[in-house]
Amino acid sequence: SNTRQLIASILQPRLFIPTDCIVQEGEQGFEMYFLKRGRVAIISSFMRAPLRVISTNEFFGESCLLGSSLSAATVKACTYCECFSLNRDDFQDAIAGSPFAEHVKVDLGNLVMQAKLKNHRAFQNFSTRPKCHHITGTSDTLERQVIAKLESAALIRPGSTFLLAWNSFLLCACIYNAWMIPFRLAFDTSNESAAIDFALELIFLVDMLLHYRFVSYVQDGQLIDDPKKIKQNYVASRLKLDLISILPLDFVAYMLFPELPIVWELLRMLKMIRLGRHFGHFGTLETVFAFLLDHHISLAGLRLVEFLSGVVLIAHWAACGFFLLARHKSSRAECSDLVANDENASEWAPALAECLWEGTWIHKQIHDGKLPIDG
Repeated sequence: SNTRQLIASILQPRLFIPTDCIVQEGEQGFEMYFLKRGRVAIISSFMRAPLRVISTNEFFGESCLLGSSLSAATVKACTYCECFSLNRDDFQDAIAGSPFAEHVKVDLGNLVMQAKLKNHRAFQNFSTRPKCHHITGTSDTLERQVIAKLESAALIRPGSTFLLAWNSFLLCACIYNAWMIPFRLAFDTSNESAAIDFALELIFLVDMLLHYRFVSYVQDGQLIDDPKKIKQNYVASRLKLDLISILPLDFVAYMLFPELPIVWELLRMLKMIRLGRHFGHFGTLETVFAFLLDHHISLAGLRLVEFLSGVVLIAHWAACGFFLLARHKSSRAECSDLVANDENASEWAPALAECLWEGTWIHKQIHDGKLPIDG
């Protein structure tokens, strides 16, 4: 009992994805595997078809525990597999001094003989019955079937290149909104980019559909690819914010209040909610940086660009805010009347500047001589 507990305590958890090669034929074996969940195929170089398929609660690689031996076959994952591995040296240390050590080795020897007998029978079947090849298919066919199954599920894995490229594109779209929405709000250019706005709405709608149905996720170290769980996770985590950011509230405001463009743009600022998700610690930008780091690309320059871009964006928001405040405190037409009858007044007279920028930070800078009279 103590020996079993000791062996159980030294097992190491292992995870494999479909088509992963767990054991390579002809290589030195050092570990035995206990398959907790999933399916693996035993493939021999002498036979292109899989000799056996091992499923949940079975094991393989037991021969390596008895001494130095080369793997007699290749073992490939057919599905996502969760295993526990037992290292040969750890096993030898665990049973050393145990009165049952020899019995354990005898039992292992019997298991090895049984496995070899099963493989031998499979080899004979394929040799004497060619029809077995057509029934089971080759190892290449098995791999293609696994890949086809993954593709038929139409799932996008979290670390895929496609998802990284798609999220990077969305990040650019969010940055466009973060730059243009405050600009249009301040300078009243609401109707100049309706086509671009409509295209971005369609892109964000496609993103919602992708994450609702096709993008798998990782939870507690496990890849979740069940469509039902993917939908539940999306509804619980992201649906509310995505709906707020994509609902055409600005278009509704345009239909109800066509004479108040500032209302449309204020509602459009809800589109900027997405920016936080893409800039978060585990957001798109960090994922891009991790990808570049994996390819040995220095991030020093990119980190500097990231910092300076943030500073420029904040300065842009502040400038738009100052201009918006000044524009709504005093209209240009009303302030121009102050110098309309003064022949000696230039276009930017002090009275006009004071009227336009009254109550803003820009007015204070003009008064202190730190900005020109036109602000």
